[in-house]
Amino acid sequence: MRLASWTCLALALALIACGSKGSGPRPVAVFDARDLAAPIMVEELCGGLAKPVVVELPPRSVDLRFNLELKGVDERDVLDAIVAKDRSFQYELRDDVTILFPSGAEEVASPFSKVVPSIEAEGGVVGVIQQLLKEQGLLESTRVASDTAGSRRPVKLSRRNATVRTLLADIVAQAHLACRMEPGRITLSVVPE
Repeated sequence: MRLASWTCLALALALIACGSKGSGPRPVAVFDARDLAAPIMVEELCGGLAKPVVVELPPRSVDLRFNLELKGVDERDVLDAIVAKDRSFQYELRDDVTILFPSGAEEVASPFSKVVPSIEAEGGVVGVIQQLLKEQGLLESTRVASDTAGSRRPVKLSRRNATVRTLLADIVAQAHLACRMEPGRITLSVVPE
């Protein structure tokens, strides 16, 4: 799936985030998205909130596009509406990061659902992600791409019994990045603050 293109997608998105970070779901004054797939809507939502995000795409293409218009809600309301329209996705909402990932059999089969018994890693974002992938046997099959600004941000992992997806979310939250995971590729970009 490609990123939204202005020539083929109509998007009107207005977000006003009020309140402090880390205090529960962030308020959204207006969310108006037209003819978009769920992953792009979540990326746009989090971009408008200046919030780190992890979006995992399934191995198949995401063809379902829909419209969504909400007013006077919070980010949980928007996420609930998105996954109600496209039940092939589920989400996890944390104060520091939002995670969208496949549901059902595709989630179970995802290499990012693999549980990591223990990891200790510290360094730049890309180096830590590559260490995680190498330890889980995923480095050979997964390319990591990052803009220069985000690739060297320092991160630290020290966790037990967490999925690869959760560990990637921990990294993204620490470095204030957006992460798109798809079969064979992880793409990172800086989330403007």
